[in-house]
Amino acid sequence: MNDHPVVVKLLFTVAALLVAGVGLALLEPGNPDNTAMLNVFASLAIVLAYTVVAASVVVGAVMASQWLIGRGRTAA
Repeated sequence: MNDHPVVVKLLFTVAALLVAGVGLALLEPGNPDNTAMLNVFASLAIVLAYTVVAASVVVGAVMASQWLIGRGRTAA
């Protein structure tokens, strides 16, 4: 994983922390503190999912614009 950008490493780290936190919270399912912790981790997972989708859209837009720019140069 040394060749991945810092953002990808950060996403993997956050995902691993989410999995570990949910696993710890599930050890005592009746504890209200753990229920609150599960809600926090669920919210973080949703934010992470939206961040990945937004990053994918941005990367796709940049790639499409680069493709269109390159296509315009070769056609001229």
